[in-house]
Amino acid sequence: MTEAGARHAIVTGANGYIGAAVVDRLIASGWHVTVLGRATTRHISVASIAWRLGEAMPDRLFPADALIHLAHDWSEAAEGNIGGSLRLIDAARRASVGRIVFASTISARADANNRYGRTKAAIEALLDRPGETSARIGLVYGGPPLGLWGTIRSLTKLPVLPMVQPHQQVQPIGLDEVAEAVARLAAGACADRRVVVLGASTPMSFGCFLSLAAAVEGRRLAILPLPAAPIVASLDLAGRAVPRLAGMAERVRGLVGLPFLPSDDDLGALGLRLVDPVRGLARASRRRILGEAWLLFLSLGVRRPPLAALAAYARAVERLGDGAPIGLPRLAQAWPPLIRIYEPLSEAAGDGRRDTLKRRLATAAHIADAAGLLPVYDYTARPAAVRLMRAVGVLALEVAILPFRLVLGRHG
Repeated sequence: MTEAGARHAIVTGANGYIGAAVVDRLIASGWHVTVLGRATTRHISVASIAWRLGEAMPDRLFPADALIHLAHDWSEAAEGNIGGSLRLIDAARRASVGRIVFASTISARADANNRYGRTKAAIEALLDRPGETSARIGLVYGGPPLGLWGTIRSLTKLPVLPMVQPHQQVQPIGLDEVAEAVARLAAGACADRRVVVLGASTPMSFGCFLSLAAAVEGRRLAILPLPAAPIVASLDLAGRAVPRLAGMAERVRGLVGLPFLPSDDDLGALGLRLVDPVRGLARASRRRILGEAWLLFLSLGVRRPPLAALAAYARAVERLGDGAPIGLPRLAQAWPPLIRIYEPLSEAAGDGRRDTLKRRLATAAHIADAAGLLPVYDYTARPAAVRLMRAVGVLALEVAILPFRLVLGRHG
Protein backbone atom coordinates (compact mmCIF):
# COMPACT_ATOMS: atom_id res chain seq x y z
CA MET A 1 0.00 0.00 0.00
CA THR A 2 1.45 3.36 -1.00
CA GLU A 3 1.26 6.48 1.11
CA ALA A 4 -1.32 9.04 0.09
CA GLY A 5 0.02 11.17 -2.74
CA ALA A 6 3.23 9.13 -3.18
CA ARG A 7 4.10 8.09 -6.71
CA HIS A 8 4.64 4.37 -7.23
CA ALA A 9 7.49 3.00 -9.34
CA ILE A 10 8.08 -0.63 -10.26
CA VAL A 11 11.78 -1.36 -10.82
CA THR A 12 13.42 -4.42 -12.37
CA GLY A 13 17.15 -5.05 -11.99
CA ALA A 14 17.14 -3.07 -8.74
CA ASN A 15 20.02 -5.06 -7.23
CA GLY A 16 22.38 -4.25 -10.07
CA TYR A 17 25.05 -1.58 -10.23
CA ILE A 18 22.77 1.03 -11.82
CA GLY A 19 19.52 -0.31 -10.38
CA ALA A 20 20.53 0.12 -6.74
CA ALA A 21 21.47 3.76 -7.39
CA VAL A 22 18.16 4.38 -9.18
CA VAL A 23 16.18 2.98 -6.23
CA ASP A 24 18.14 5.22 -3.85
CA ARG A 25 17.37 8.26 -6.00
CA LEU A 26 13.66 7.43 -6.29
CA ILE A 27 13.26 7.01 -2.54
CA ALA A 28 15.11 10.28 -1.92
CA SER A 29 12.64 11.93 -4.31
CA GLY A 30 9.62 10.63 -2.38
CA TRP A 31 8.65 7.66 -4.55
CA HIS A 32 7.18 4.43 -3.24
CA VAL A 33 9.22 1.65 -4.86
CA THR A 34 8.40 -1.97 -5.59
CA VAL A 35 11.30 -4.15 -6.69
CA LEU A 36 10.72 -7.04 -9.08
CA GLY A 37 13.43 -9.66 -8.59
CA ARG A 38 15.62 -10.63 -5.67
CA ALA A 39 14.77 -8.97 -2.38
CA THR A 40 16.73 -5.84 -1.50
CA THR A 41 17.70 -4.99 2.06
CA ARG A 42 19.00 -1.50 1.32
CA HIS A 43 15.70 0.14 2.29
CA ILE A 44 13.07 -1.21 4.68
CA SER A 45 10.41 0.82 2.87
CA VAL A 46 10.97 -1.00 -0.41
CA ALA A 47 8.57 -3.84 -1.25
CA SER A 48 10.25 -6.79 -2.99
CA ILE A 49 8.47 -9.42 -5.06
CA ALA A 50 10.26 -12.54 -6.31
CA TRP A 51 10.30 -12.49 -10.10
CA ARG A 52 12.44 -13.44 -13.09
CA LEU A 53 12.51 -11.88 -16.52
CA GLY A 54 9.95 -13.73 -18.61
CA GLU A 55 7.54 -14.49 -15.74
CA ALA A 56 4.12 -12.86 -15.44
CA MET A 57 3.82 -9.71 -13.35
CA PRO A 58 1.71 -10.14 -10.19
CA ASP A 59 -1.55 -8.17 -10.35
CA ARG A 60 -1.00 -6.75 -6.87
CA LEU A 61 1.78 -4.56 -8.26
CA PHE A 62 -0.71 -2.15 -9.76
CA PRO A 63 -1.65 0.64 -9.89
CA ALA A 64 1.73 2.20 -10.63
CA ASP A 65 2.88 5.48 -12.11
CA ALA A 66 6.09 4.22 -13.71
CA LEU A 67 7.88 1.04 -14.76
CA ILE A 68 11.68 1.25 -14.87
CA HIS A 69 13.10 -1.75 -16.67
CA LEU A 70 16.81 -2.34 -15.97
CA ALA A 71 16.90 -6.15 -15.77
CA HIS A 72 18.95 -8.15 -18.27
CA ASP A 73 19.46 -11.90 -18.07
CA TRP A 74 23.01 -12.58 -19.22
CA SER A 75 22.41 -16.32 -19.18
CA GLU A 76 19.53 -16.07 -21.63
CA ALA A 77 19.66 -15.88 -25.41
CA ALA A 78 18.50 -12.67 -27.06
CA GLU A 79 15.03 -14.12 -27.57
CA GLY A 80 14.59 -14.70 -23.84
CA ASN A 81 15.39 -11.09 -22.98
CA ILE A 82 13.25 -9.72 -25.79
CA GLY A 83 10.28 -12.00 -25.03
CA GLY A 84 10.52 -11.36 -21.29
CA SER A 85 10.65 -7.60 -21.84
CA LEU A 86 7.64 -7.73 -24.17
CA ARG A 87 5.63 -9.59 -21.54
CA LEU A 88 6.62 -7.00 -18.93
CA ILE A 89 5.75 -4.06 -21.19
CA ASP A 90 2.40 -5.54 -22.19
CA ALA A 91 1.45 -6.04 -18.54
CA ALA A 92 2.32 -2.42 -17.76
CA ARG A 93 0.28 -1.22 -20.72
CA ARG A 94 -2.77 -3.24 -19.69
CA ALA A 95 -2.50 -1.74 -16.20
CA SER A 96 -2.35 1.77 -17.71
CA VAL A 97 1.10 2.53 -16.31
CA GLY A 98 1.69 6.03 -17.61
CA ARG A 99 5.49 5.95 -17.87
CA ILE A 100 7.84 3.21 -19.03
CA VAL A 101 11.60 3.80 -18.93
CA PHE A 102 13.94 1.20 -20.41
CA ALA A 103 17.68 1.15 -19.65
CA SER A 104 19.42 0.68 -22.99
CA THR A 105 22.97 1.30 -24.20
CA ILE A 106 24.75 3.62 -26.59
CA SER A 107 25.77 0.51 -28.56
CA ALA A 108 22.10 -0.39 -29.26
CA ARG A 109 21.44 -0.78 -32.96
CA ALA A 110 20.08 -3.50 -35.21
CA ASP A 111 23.50 -4.16 -36.76
CA ALA A 112 25.52 -3.87 -33.54
CA ASN A 113 28.73 -5.89 -33.36
CA ASN A 114 27.59 -7.79 -30.29
CA ARG A 115 24.42 -9.58 -29.22
CA TYR A 116 23.89 -7.26 -26.26
CA GLY A 117 23.61 -4.21 -28.51
CA ARG A 118 21.28 -5.99 -30.94
CA THR A 119 19.10 -7.23 -28.06
CA LYS A 120 18.77 -3.75 -26.56
CA ALA A 121 17.86 -2.34 -29.99
CA ALA A 122 15.15 -4.97 -30.43
CA ILE A 123 13.62 -4.11 -27.03
CA GLU A 124 13.77 -0.40 -27.86
CA ALA A 125 11.69 -1.13 -30.96
CA LEU A 126 8.91 -2.51 -28.73
CA LEU A 127 8.51 0.85 -27.00
CA ASP A 128 6.57 2.82 -29.58
CA ARG A 129 3.76 4.44 -27.58
CA PRO A 130 3.51 7.82 -25.84
CA GLY A 131 5.25 7.88 -22.45
CA GLU A 132 7.63 5.03 -23.37
CA THR A 133 11.31 6.03 -23.48
CA SER A 134 14.59 4.17 -23.91
CA ALA A 135 17.63 5.67 -22.16
CA ARG A 136 20.82 4.94 -24.08
CA ILE A 137 23.43 4.99 -21.34
CA GLY A 138 27.13 5.59 -21.92
CA LEU A 139 30.14 4.43 -19.91
CA VAL A 140 29.06 4.62 -16.25
CA TYR A 141 31.62 5.24 -13.53
CA GLY A 142 31.68 5.88 -9.78
CA GLY A 143 29.96 4.23 -6.85
CA PRO A 144 30.67 0.66 -5.70
CA PRO A 145 33.16 -1.39 -7.78
CA LEU A 146 30.51 -3.42 -9.60
CA GLY A 147 29.68 -4.14 -13.22
CA LEU A 148 31.94 -2.66 -15.87
CA TRP A 149 33.13 -0.02 -13.38
CA GLY A 150 34.37 -2.81 -11.11
CA THR A 151 36.26 -4.33 -14.04
CA ILE A 152 37.78 -0.93 -14.88
CA ARG A 153 38.89 -0.46 -11.26
CA SER A 154 40.62 -3.86 -11.39
CA LEU A 155 42.27 -3.21 -14.77
CA THR A 156 43.72 0.12 -13.66
CA LYS A 157 45.67 -1.64 -10.92
CA LEU A 158 47.82 -3.35 -13.55
CA PRO A 159 51.18 -1.75 -14.43
CA VAL A 160 50.64 -2.59 -18.13
CA LEU A 161 47.24 -3.16 -19.72
CA PRO A 162 46.98 -4.97 -23.07
CA MET A 163 43.94 -3.35 -24.69
CA VAL A 164 41.92 -3.64 -27.88
CA GLN A 165 41.31 -0.28 -29.58
CA PRO A 166 42.38 2.13 -26.81
CA HIS A 167 41.49 5.05 -29.13
CA GLN A 168 37.82 4.05 -29.31
CA GLN A 169 35.67 7.02 -28.25
CA VAL A 170 33.38 6.60 -25.22
CA GLN A 171 30.85 8.89 -23.51
CA PRO A 172 31.32 8.71 -19.72
CA ILE A 173 28.63 9.57 -17.18
CA GLY A 174 28.64 9.30 -13.38
CA LEU A 175 26.48 6.73 -11.61
CA ASP A 176 24.66 9.43 -9.60
CA GLU A 177 23.96 11.33 -12.82
CA VAL A 178 22.43 8.26 -14.44
CA ALA A 179 20.24 7.65 -11.39
CA GLU A 180 19.07 11.27 -11.37
CA ALA A 181 18.31 11.16 -15.11
CA VAL A 182 16.29 7.94 -14.82
CA ALA A 183 14.33 9.36 -11.86
CA ARG A 184 13.50 12.47 -13.88
CA LEU A 185 12.43 10.34 -16.83
CA ALA A 186 10.16 8.32 -14.53
CA ALA A 187 8.63 11.57 -13.27
CA GLY A 188 7.65 12.52 -16.82
CA ALA A 189 10.61 14.38 -18.29
CA CYS A 190 11.13 13.83 -22.03
CA ALA A 191 7.92 11.77 -22.22
CA ASP A 192 7.57 12.75 -25.88
CA ARG A 193 10.97 11.23 -26.80
CA ARG A 194 11.33 7.59 -27.68
CA VAL A 195 15.11 7.68 -27.09
CA VAL A 196 17.31 9.88 -24.89
CA VAL A 197 21.09 9.70 -24.74
CA LEU A 198 22.78 9.74 -21.32
CA GLY A 199 26.48 10.33 -21.77
CA ALA A 200 29.07 13.06 -22.10
CA SER A 201 28.47 15.35 -25.07
CA THR A 202 32.25 15.46 -25.62
CA PRO A 203 33.67 11.95 -25.97
CA MET A 204 37.11 10.77 -24.89
CA SER A 205 39.15 7.73 -25.82
CA PHE A 206 38.67 4.66 -23.66
CA GLY A 207 42.42 4.52 -23.10
CA CYS A 208 42.40 8.11 -21.82
CA PHE A 209 39.50 7.31 -19.49
CA LEU A 210 41.36 4.30 -18.05
CA SER A 211 44.50 6.40 -17.56
CA LEU A 212 42.47 9.03 -15.70
CA ALA A 213 40.84 6.37 -13.52
CA ALA A 214 44.32 5.09 -12.61
CA ALA A 215 45.71 8.60 -12.06
CA VAL A 216 43.12 9.57 -9.43
CA GLU A 217 44.16 6.43 -7.56
CA GLY A 218 47.78 7.58 -7.62
CA ARG A 219 48.90 5.08 -10.27
CA ARG A 220 50.29 5.26 -13.78
CA LEU A 221 48.86 2.96 -16.41
CA ALA A 222 50.79 1.90 -19.50
CA ILE A 223 48.51 0.72 -22.31
CA LEU A 224 49.62 -1.84 -24.89
CA PRO A 225 47.38 -1.61 -28.02
CA LEU A 226 46.24 -4.94 -29.48
CA PRO A 227 44.55 -5.72 -32.84
CA ALA A 228 40.84 -6.45 -32.45
CA ALA A 229 40.20 -9.20 -35.02
CA PRO A 230 42.66 -11.86 -33.77
CA ILE A 231 41.79 -11.16 -30.12
CA VAL A 232 38.05 -11.63 -30.73
CA ALA A 233 38.69 -14.78 -32.79
CA SER A 234 40.88 -16.22 -30.02
CA LEU A 235 38.29 -15.42 -27.34
CA ASP A 236 35.55 -17.03 -29.44
CA LEU A 237 37.60 -20.19 -29.83
CA ALA A 238 38.51 -20.34 -26.15
CA GLY A 239 34.92 -19.48 -25.18
CA ARG A 240 33.74 -22.86 -26.44
CA ALA A 241 35.58 -24.44 -23.52
CA VAL A 242 35.35 -21.56 -21.02
CA PRO A 243 31.97 -19.73 -21.19
CA ARG A 244 33.35 -16.72 -19.30
CA LEU A 245 35.74 -16.02 -22.18
CA ALA A 246 32.81 -16.01 -24.59
CA GLY A 247 31.29 -13.23 -22.51
CA MET A 248 34.57 -11.32 -22.72
CA ALA A 249 34.44 -11.60 -26.51
CA GLU A 250 30.97 -10.03 -26.37
CA ARG A 251 32.32 -7.05 -24.43
CA VAL A 252 35.22 -6.57 -26.84
CA ARG A 253 32.83 -6.62 -29.80
CA GLY A 254 30.68 -4.04 -28.06
CA LEU A 255 33.65 -1.71 -27.73
CA VAL A 256 34.74 -2.06 -31.35
CA GLY A 257 32.93 0.44 -33.52
CA LEU A 258 31.01 2.04 -30.63
CA PRO A 259 29.10 5.01 -32.13
CA PHE A 260 29.07 8.58 -30.88
CA LEU A 261 25.54 9.81 -30.10
CA PRO A 262 24.84 13.54 -29.56
CA SER A 263 23.48 14.08 -26.04
CA ASP A 264 23.39 17.87 -25.56
CA ASP A 265 19.72 18.23 -26.46
CA ASP A 266 18.55 15.33 -24.29
CA LEU A 267 20.60 16.40 -21.27
CA GLY A 268 19.28 19.94 -21.65
CA ALA A 269 15.69 18.70 -21.78
CA LEU A 270 16.35 16.74 -18.57
CA GLY A 271 17.91 19.78 -16.91
CA LEU A 272 21.19 17.93 -16.36
CA ARG A 273 24.70 19.29 -16.63
CA LEU A 274 27.19 16.47 -16.37
CA VAL A 275 30.33 16.79 -14.28
CA ASP A 276 33.55 16.67 -16.28
CA PRO A 277 34.88 13.07 -16.06
CA VAL A 278 38.18 14.30 -14.61
CA ARG A 279 36.34 15.96 -11.70
CA GLY A 280 33.85 13.11 -11.49
CA LEU A 281 36.56 10.48 -11.14
CA ALA A 282 38.30 12.61 -8.51
CA ARG A 283 35.00 12.90 -6.62
CA ALA A 284 34.55 9.12 -6.74
CA SER A 285 38.08 8.76 -5.37
CA ARG A 286 37.30 11.18 -2.49
CA ARG A 287 34.35 9.05 -1.44
CA ARG A 288 36.68 6.08 -1.13
CA ILE A 289 39.03 8.21 0.97
CA LEU A 290 36.14 8.94 3.33
CA GLY A 291 35.46 5.21 3.54
CA GLU A 292 39.14 4.63 4.28
CA ALA A 293 38.94 7.24 7.06
CA TRP A 294 35.97 5.45 8.61
CA LEU A 295 37.90 2.16 8.77
CA LEU A 296 41.05 3.75 10.18
CA PHE A 297 39.11 5.54 12.92
CA LEU A 298 37.35 2.28 13.81
CA SER A 299 40.74 0.56 14.05
CA LEU A 300 41.80 3.21 16.58
CA GLY A 301 38.79 2.50 18.79
CA VAL A 302 36.57 5.39 17.64
CA ARG A 303 33.16 3.75 17.54
CA ARG A 304 31.22 6.30 15.50
CA PRO A 305 33.56 8.65 13.66
CA PRO A 306 31.81 12.01 13.15
CA LEU A 307 31.54 13.49 9.67
CA ALA A 308 33.80 16.40 10.67
CA ALA A 309 36.61 13.98 11.52
CA LEU A 310 36.16 12.10 8.23
CA ALA A 311 36.25 15.37 6.29
CA ALA A 312 39.37 16.50 8.18
CA TYR A 313 41.10 13.26 7.25
CA ALA A 314 40.17 13.64 3.57
CA ARG A 315 41.48 17.21 3.52
CA ALA A 316 44.72 16.11 5.16
CA VAL A 317 45.23 13.34 2.61
CA GLU A 318 44.54 15.69 -0.29
CA ARG A 319 46.89 18.38 1.03
CA LEU A 320 49.72 16.30 2.46
CA GLY A 321 49.62 13.22 0.24
CA ASP A 322 48.69 12.24 -3.29
CA GLY A 323 44.96 12.35 -2.59
CA ALA A 324 44.41 8.71 -3.63
CA PRO A 325 42.93 5.94 -1.45
CA ILE A 326 45.43 3.26 -0.50
CA GLY A 327 43.17 0.24 -0.93
CA LEU A 328 43.02 -1.57 2.40
CA PRO A 329 43.16 -5.39 2.36
CA ARG A 330 39.76 -7.09 2.35
CA LEU A 331 40.40 -8.78 5.69
CA ALA A 332 41.13 -5.41 7.28
CA GLN A 333 38.00 -3.93 5.70
CA ALA A 334 35.90 -6.71 7.20
CA TRP A 335 37.46 -6.29 10.67
CA PRO A 336 39.16 -2.88 11.06
CA PRO A 337 41.20 -3.80 14.20
CA LEU A 338 43.28 -6.04 11.90
CA ILE A 339 44.59 -2.97 10.09
CA ARG A 340 47.23 -2.83 12.82
CA ILE A 341 48.94 -6.01 11.58
CA TYR A 342 49.46 -4.49 8.12
CA GLU A 343 51.28 -1.45 9.51
CA PRO A 344 55.05 -1.62 8.84
CA LEU A 345 57.42 -1.16 11.78
CA SER A 346 59.09 1.75 10.00
CA GLU A 347 58.70 3.53 6.70
CA ALA A 348 61.89 1.93 5.46
CA ALA A 349 60.48 -1.53 6.20
CA GLY A 350 57.52 -1.44 3.84
CA ASP A 351 56.72 -0.71 0.21
CA GLY A 352 55.12 2.54 -0.91
CA ARG A 353 51.53 1.58 -0.05
CA ARG A 354 52.46 0.21 3.39
CA ASP A 355 54.49 3.31 4.16
CA THR A 356 51.45 5.36 3.20
CA LEU A 357 49.31 3.26 5.54
CA LYS A 358 51.65 4.07 8.43
CA ARG A 359 51.45 7.79 7.71
CA ARG A 360 47.69 7.75 7.33
CA LEU A 361 47.19 5.84 10.55
CA ALA A 362 49.24 8.53 12.25
CA THR A 363 47.12 11.22 10.56
CA ALA A 364 43.89 9.58 11.74
CA ALA A 365 45.30 9.25 15.26
CA HIS A 366 46.26 12.94 15.39
CA ILE A 367 42.79 13.98 14.20
CA ALA A 368 41.05 11.66 16.66
CA ASP A 369 43.25 12.85 19.52
CA ALA A 370 42.70 16.53 18.72
CA ALA A 371 38.94 15.98 18.55
CA GLY A 372 38.87 14.01 21.81
CA LEU A 373 37.58 10.88 20.10
CA LEU A 374 40.11 8.37 21.41
CA PRO A 375 39.11 6.18 24.37
CA VAL A 376 40.57 7.48 27.64
CA TYR A 377 41.43 5.12 30.49
CA ASP A 378 41.95 6.49 34.00
CA TYR A 379 44.77 4.26 35.21
CA THR A 380 45.25 6.21 38.44
CA ALA A 381 41.83 5.11 39.67
CA ARG A 382 42.71 1.42 39.27
CA PRO A 383 44.71 -0.83 41.62
CA ALA A 384 48.38 -1.29 40.83
CA ALA A 385 47.83 -4.99 40.01
CA VAL A 386 45.20 -4.10 37.39
CA ARG A 387 47.48 -1.49 35.84
CA LEU A 388 50.31 -4.00 35.69
CA MET A 389 48.12 -6.70 34.11
CA ARG A 390 46.91 -4.25 31.48
CA ALA A 391 50.47 -3.19 30.64
CA VAL A 392 51.50 -6.83 30.35
CA GLY A 393 48.48 -7.50 28.12
CA VAL A 394 49.36 -4.62 25.79
CA LEU A 395 52.97 -5.81 25.60
CA ALA A 396 51.86 -9.40 24.91
CA LEU A 397 49.58 -8.18 22.10
CA GLU A 398 52.41 -6.21 20.52
CA VAL A 399 54.69 -9.26 20.67
CA ALA A 400 51.95 -11.47 19.20
CA ILE A 401 51.33 -9.25 16.18
CA LEU A 402 55.03 -8.49 15.58
CA PRO A 403 55.57 -11.45 13.16
CA PHE A 404 52.49 -10.39 11.19
CA ARG A 405 53.70 -6.80 10.96
CA LEU A 406 57.13 -7.98 9.82
CA VAL A 407 55.56 -10.05 6.99
CA LEU A 408 52.34 -8.25 6.09
CA GLY A 409 53.78 -4.79 6.70
CA ARG A 410 56.37 -5.55 4.02
CA HIS A 411 54.45 -7.72 1.56
CA GLY A 412 50.72 -7.43 2.54
